[in-house]
Amino acid sequence: MKISNVVKGQITQTLMKVLLERAGYRVARFGIEELFQEVVHLSARQYQALGLSPALRSLPDLLVTDSSIEKAFLVEVKFRSSLTAQSLRSLHATLIEQSRSWPEMHTVLLTSTTRRNDAAFHQDYIRVLRPGECDRLLPSQYLLEHARPENLGHYVWKELPQLHEVFDRFHWDNDVSRTDDADFIATAIKDLKALSETWRLPPNAT
Repeated sequence: MKISNVVKGQITQTLMKVLLERAGYRVARFGIEELFQEVVHLSARQYQALGLSPALRSLPDLLVTDSSIEKAFLVEVKFRSSLTAQSLRSLHATLIEQSRSWPEMHTVLLTSTTRRNDAAFHQDYIRVLRPGECDRLLPSQYLLEHARPENLGHYVWKELPQLHEVFDRFHWDNDVSRTDDADFIATAIKDLKALSETWRLPPNAT
C-alpha cells in the first residue's frame, strides 16, 4: 500500500474519530489495517495471496456507538479532493461493492473543495450516506439534462445529508459545532487537498 494513501486514510479517519468523540460518541478503529497492521507493508501481489474474504478486505473504518452503548454504527470514511461527475461515479461503484458485504454501513464523505470560499465549519466539508443511499451520489436525470457538467458534483453534494441529520448528537448548539475545534477540523480537511496535490494523487484516490 502506498504510504501516501496510508497517511491520507489515517488523517481522515482521525478527523472523524475526533469529531464523533467530541460529540459524545464512542469510537473504535475497525478497518483491516487496524486488525492486521502488517497489510500496509505488503505489495498488491502479497496482499492478494493472503486469500482474505471480500468482507474482511472491505471492513468499514470505524465502529461507532452512542455513549450508552445501545446503538452502533459501522462507518466508512472517504475523502475526495474534488467532486466531479467522474469521481462520484467511481465512488459510487466502490461503495456499492463494499455494501454487498456491509449493507448496514454508513459512509462519511469529506471533500476539501466547496463552492463557498469562506466556508469555515466542518459541516461545509462533510456529508453522510445512510445504508442503502449510495445512489444519491449519482446525478438525477434532471441534473444531467439541465446542469452544467462542471456543476454536477456541487448539486449532488448539496443534497447529501449533513452530520447532524444522521448522528443526532451533532445538534447546532453542541460544543463541537460552535467552538474552535470545528474551525480546526475544517482547516485540516482543506489542507488535505494541498497534501494530495503534493503527492500527485488523483482526485478519486481512496
